[in-house]
Amino acid sequence: MQDLTHLYTFSVDPLEFPGVPDIDDAFSVCLKESIIYVHIADVSYYVREGDSIDKDIYKRAETIYMYLPLKADHMLPSNILKKTSLLQGYKRRAVTTEFDFNFNYIRTYRSYIINKNAMKYDNFKKHNLYIKALYDLGEKLYFNTFNTSNISSLKDSYNAHKMVEVFMILTNNSIGTKLYNSGISVLRKHDNNIKPAEVYNQIEKLGVYMGAPEHVINLAKNIAVGSAKYVFVENGGSNIKHLGLDINSYTHFTSPMRRYVDIIVHRILLGENLKTNYSSEIAYLNTSKSEIKRIKREELEDLLVSELKKNGLVIEQGIIVAITNERFLVYFEKAVLNLINIHMCPVYKGLDISLFNKVNVKFEYNVVNNRILTSYQNY
Repeated sequence: MQDLTHLYTFSVDPLEFPGVPDIDDAFSVCLKESIIYVHIADVSYYVREGDSIDKDIYKRAETIYMYLPLKADHMLPSNILKKTSLLQGYKRRAVTTEFDFNFNYIRTYRSYIINKNAMKYDNFKKHNLYIKALYDLGEKLYFNTFNTSNISSLKDSYNAHKMVEVFMILTNNSIGTKLYNSGISVLRKHDNNIKPAEVYNQIEKLGVYMGAPEHVINLAKNIAVGSAKYVFVENGGSNIKHLGLDINSYTHFTSPMRRYVDIIVHRILLGENLKTNYSSEIAYLNTSKSEIKRIKREELEDLLVSELKKNGLVIEQGIIVAITNERFLVYFEKAVLNLINIHMCPVYKGLDISLFNKVNVKFEYNVVNNRILTSYQNY
C-alpha cells in the first residue's frame, strides 16, 4: 500500500446525478520523475467476492443512468459509494497505474490518495502546472496514438473530455495486455471481422466530402464496427482486437463503481479472484448490458410518446449515420423534444437514402395504436 496523498491529484467528470457523486478516476503528475498516475477507486477492497453485497451488485451488473428525469440507479449501495468515490478532500483507497511521459506502462498497485480538485467538464481550467502537464500529454497521446486520421479537418477537437478518454483507453489497454500475458483476462470483442482502418477511411472521406461534423462522422464509424461484448480468455487463447479502437487486449478496468465486470478485472489483476474461469459471469453480464440498453430505449420511447401527446406534431432535421437493408439510422443534432438524438427509421421508396444525407423526420402520436408514427423527406 503506497501513500500518494502528497501528490496533487485531480479529477474531471460530467454533470452530477442526484445522490452521491460516483467519481471513480483521478490523475496526478510527477514532473520531476516524469510519471503519470491514473487512480481508480478501489471497490474490490470493500466488496469481497461471494459476499452478500457482491451477489447483489453482480445481479445489477452496472449503474443505469437516465437523463429525463435526471437520475441514476446505482450498482453499488450508498454506503459503499460513499467509501469509494474519490470525493474532493477525502483520503481514499485507489488502484494506481503509472506511466512514463512516453506512455509506457510501469506498474499497478494499491494506494492512498486525496483528490484535491474535483472538476466538471464545464468548469475545467488548466490553472496549475500539473493539470496543464496532463492536458498537454493527453493531446500528444490523442493525436499521435489514438487519432491516426490523415484528414486534418478531423484533428481539431481535443478538449478535457478527450484528455480523460485517452488516459482511460491507455489504462484499459495496458491492464488488458498485462492480464492477457498472465494467462487469464476479460477482454472486449466485436462479433464481425471487418477491417476498421479501411471502413474508417471510407467513412471519413465521405463525411468530409458531405460536410458532416466530426462528431457525426465518429458516430457513423462507431456504428459501422458494431457493438462489442465481453469475452473470457485464458491460457494463451487467441488475442482479441477491439475493432472500434483498433487495438488488441482491451479490457474494462477504469469504472468499478459503475460496472461489475471492472470489479472482476480488479480482482484478477490484484490476485484476489476466487475463481479461474469467469465464462458464466461474463455471459450473464453481456446479457445484462443488452437488457439495460433495451430498458433505456423503452423508457425514452415512453417519454417521447408522453411529450408528443402534449406537443402534437414535431419535425426535426437529421443526418443519416447508418443504413441496413430495411432500416436507416438518423442522428439529430437537436434532441427531439429534448429526449432522443438517434432514431431508427424504416426504408421506403422515394427517399434518397445515402450515408450523411440530410432528412426531415416527422414525429406524431397515433391515438388509435398508442404509438409513434414517423415519416421522412430529404432536404
